[in-house]
Amino acid sequence: MSRQDGQTLILLVIVLPVLLGFAALAIDVGRAYLAQRQLQQAVDAAALAAGQNLPDSTTAKTEAIAYSAIGRNSHPSSMKAGVPTVTFKCLATLATENIPCQKDPTTGSPCNAVQAPNGCNAVQVTQTATVPTTFGRLFLSQFTVKARSTVGMRGGVARALDVMVVLDTTASMESLCGDSIKDKNGATLIPAGQSTKIDCAKEGVRTLLSGLLPCNQSLPSCSGQQPLDEAGLMVFPGLNQPGSFTHDSTRARSNRALEASSSSCPGAYRSEPVWHLPDGTRFPSWFLQSSDIGYGASVSYLIAPLSNDFKTSNSSGLNPASSLVSGVYWSSCPGASYPGNQFYGVNSMGGAGTYYTAALGAAQTALAADAARHAQPVIILLSDGDANAGTQPRCTSAVTAAASAAAQGTWVYSIIYDGSPGGCSGDTVDAYTAMGRIARNNVTPAVPDPTKFYCVQTTSRAGLPCQNAATLALAFQSIGTSLTAARIYPDNTQ
Repeated sequence: MSRQDGQTLILLVIVLPVLLGFAALAIDVGRAYLAQRQLQQAVDAAALAAGQNLPDSTTAKTEAIAYSAIGRNSHPSSMKAGVPTVTFKCLATLATENIPCQKDPTTGSPCNAVQAPNGCNAVQVTQTATVPTTFGRLFLSQFTVKARSTVGMRGGVARALDVMVVLDTTASMESLCGDSIKDKNGATLIPAGQSTKIDCAKEGVRTLLSGLLPCNQSLPSCSGQQPLDEAGLMVFPGLNQPGSFTHDSTRARSNRALEASSSSCPGAYRSEPVWHLPDGTRFPSWFLQSSDIGYGASVSYLIAPLSNDFKTSNSSGLNPASSLVSGVYWSSCPGASYPGNQFYGVNSMGGAGTYYTAALGAAQTALAADAARHAQPVIILLSDGDANAGTQPRCTSAVTAAASAAAQGTWVYSIIYDGSPGGCSGDTVDAYTAMGRIARNNVTPAVPDPTKFYCVQTTSRAGLPCQNAATLALAFQSIGTSLTAARIYPDNTQ
């Protein structure tokens, strides 16, 4: 009988290289898979960074490449990743969500980086990398991995918001703003030579409201539905007697209602026009007077409480029956033209100086009262910044109030409107610096957030970055966009 002891050894010698080869290939494939996942994460981060900067395609591309470099530096040294390809797109899926894009009017092709910056609503980042093999070099020297990510611009994600706008309605807001005011159809309502800062401020608020969503995007009507975004309005100085009917013997409208009135015409409520009188007096005797406003323990800064009634659906125009919309609008009566015979809404009466600390505190109190909704609280403060009333330190106390709000989870935006040098007399900071420090977020509430500080007709200063905007409408539009987030889209939408 022949011996077979050595046959197992021979078989092992034959099979072992194959087994080791498969094991080595499995290790290399696993490493390539891990590298691809790391590359995908880096590309997602780069695309999201780019999407946050759309529709500014130039900055978006810069951010994508910068974030990609961060990702490449964090990869294993063995993986070699190239510079990503950045492509700008017009996604129809985004256009149906009220985030439109433009196409080349001649060819109809999607927008690209060389077209107008406001043409694109999405960005796609593609990146390739190579991963050398270690054990499997006999069969394959390296793997090539690829990752792609498409991100829609901010506005792609709807989150519940509680937005309280705080407007400066002091006498300085009565000066001309230099911009023409358009009605809902785009026709000039107030010529540039007649519009005031309060006119432009109200147009800015309307721009913001137009971009908010009163209920879930899938609903055709918001009537009776769960609110998504809610918005409210406060002004400073506040009203001494908001619930009083001092100026209306018929008790049809309280002082607060008069402050937000823009829906009636002469004959329907009073025969006198609210806006300008023939003798040049701004308001008739029955309307709110400077004696009705001020700063004190009993004043109210609230004009319109938090509500989602500013639109009846996500696709509708602004709702004129809303006290908030009425407060930031005008009503032209039949046969009348600006500046006569118009119910004006929120106005700048004068008679009291600027002090925004108390209004900031009141805004945060109103937001905290709605905390059960678990919406993101937001304060937007607009002022020329020159605090000259109230308890010292006027500006430092406002910075402290904003920091307290941020510590409670509120995003605080500030817009300084044509602010002059100085202001905040007797304080340790000037008005411009204070407005910059008021801008806060709830991530690092102890530190001012330059992305939430806007300057309109005011030059940014060294050491205090500011988001410049040509008009208040553009500033509010930018803020509205920043309240939403970019979103990664699946491949089937690309």
